[in-house]
Amino acid sequence: MRRKLIKNIQPGDVLEIKDTSRLWVALWVSLEDVWDGCAARCAGFHAFGGLWYGDDPMWIGSYGKILALDSCDFDVVARVSEFFLEELRQLCD
Repeated sequence: MRRKLIKNIQPGDVLEIKDTSRLWVALWVSLEDVWDGCAARCAGFHAFGGLWYGDDPMWIGSYGKILALDSCDFDVVARVSEFFLEELRQLCD
């Protein structure tokens, strides 16, 4: 299976993904994160939602849900820095 190339995306981009009701945050997953038990199958950009486990929206451990972006139709709608933490929590839930 050929992987879709993700262009023009940066860590901290807030995404709207087709067929989902929440907003997602794009973050980079490294090979070390995968080896340490992250639910990703490979390194690269992934979408994270459910900001339940921490107060840092730029840390993958703060999130409860993960999606591989190569299988999603998405639009970048904002940056994490444009939201207060509690507002982002509600939008990603």
